[in-house]
Amino acid sequence: MTSWIAEHWRGIQRDPVRGFQMFAVVRQATALLISVIVVKNLDLDEVGVFEVWMFVGMVLALLWLNGAFQSFVTLFPSMKPVDQSRFIGTTYLNIAVVTAALTATFLFFKEFLTDRILQMGTIPFLDWALLYLFLHLTASYSSYILLVKKRHQAFLPYSLVYLCAQITAVVVPFVFGGGLREVIYGLVFFAILEQLFLIYLVTRYGTWSISGRQWSQLSRLAVPLGLYAILGSFPQVFDAWLINWWYNDLEVFAVFRYGARELPGSLAMASSFGTAMIVILASNVEDGMNRLRTGVTRLMHLFFPLSSLLILLSPLLFKWIYSEDFILSAFVFNTYLLLMLSRWLFPHTLILAKKDSRILVLVSSLEMLLNISLSIFLIGYWGIMGVAAATVIAYIFEKLALVVITKVRYGLGLFDFVPPGLYFKYCIVLISAFIISVLLFNIPSV
Repeated sequence: MTSWIAEHWRGIQRDPVRGFQMFAVVRQATALLISVIVVKNLDLDEVGVFEVWMFVGMVLALLWLNGAFQSFVTLFPSMKPVDQSRFIGTTYLNIAVVTAALTATFLFFKEFLTDRILQMGTIPFLDWALLYLFLHLTASYSSYILLVKKRHQAFLPYSLVYLCAQITAVVVPFVFGGGLREVIYGLVFFAILEQLFLIYLVTRYGTWSISGRQWSQLSRLAVPLGLYAILGSFPQVFDAWLINWWYNDLEVFAVFRYGARELPGSLAMASSFGTAMIVILASNVEDGMNRLRTGVTRLMHLFFPLSSLLILLSPLLFKWIYSEDFILSAFVFNTYLLLMLSRWLFPHTLILAKKDSRILVLVSSLEMLLNISLSIFLIGYWGIMGVAAATVIAYIFEKLALVVITKVRYGLGLFDFVPPGLYFKYCIVLISAFIISVLLFNIPSV
């Protein structure tokens, strides 16, 4: 473990891919720390409101930003330097304009969307929350610019400033006796600083001009990739909606949302690693697959043991870190940790590098339908645990289906992505830990 950390730290100093991964982990860790701070300083129903804000942000990011960012890193490496500079500016204007339009639409129809569609009634301070989300989500573009420009030395200071600044934005209002209103004011101020840094990066590495050809090129690829992201993540949105609709209780919504997350850092590492590997695979498949397998092995050595340990300890940890109210969240969390079984398979990364996005949309559509169907069926039997189980089953189905497709289309099967012996041993350990946890602790009901 120590050698892995030392090696990864050295890698951050010289490799933008490692730096990009580090920032993604810091970003997720910051969100986790903020969730703890919020629980310790707000009532459970106010925690529910805060989680609704974050839920709306997830929806906004899915509608365009995820696809646009994936398109940017896919298209950038094959461009000439002069076109790359213009593409940085064009992409910024694209994500700013489209996200602003989506945010304005949500604001204009907020009563209809929150009351009729989301079934959440009036959301306090939603106007300010939407302003924060627009500034904060579009500012995520900064890390992608640093990645494609290979500014590896910038990731460490950027990550540290990001962590300290956002934590300060949340802590200071509580120190002075503030509540939800003051917290969202602090977050808006933090997001403005993020946006200023992004403008600096675009000015330094790009040009403030719009290329109609590049705008069209980005949008054409962003639509299927965005649709893939929506289909892949829609079950998370649907699950949260289903929990709120079924129980009609923001406290239950908060309990589910606090448990419906993976091991801190794992999703960030997986998504950032996959995104960065698109750039490499698009240039050289053979070299990219060797590096992919090496990186996956390293990540498995870290996250499988940690996940197994956390499954055994999470009921105690959630009670200590949060409160007695969140013990059920621990069992939801344990169920989501089973996503490790398929998290480190990256067939979709190879398919994205091949720009074969249509097949991703098809498979994700099937996964979405399976997830929704299972969630509706299992919530009646196992409550919020059933909803979590449906997500795990559907996600494993998607990854295995994509592995079969890569074998048929490109001749690359499961064992080209992971070392078989190590992978199956870790899977057995993880499943065993889950069974032991269920036997040791009683799962509370809602």
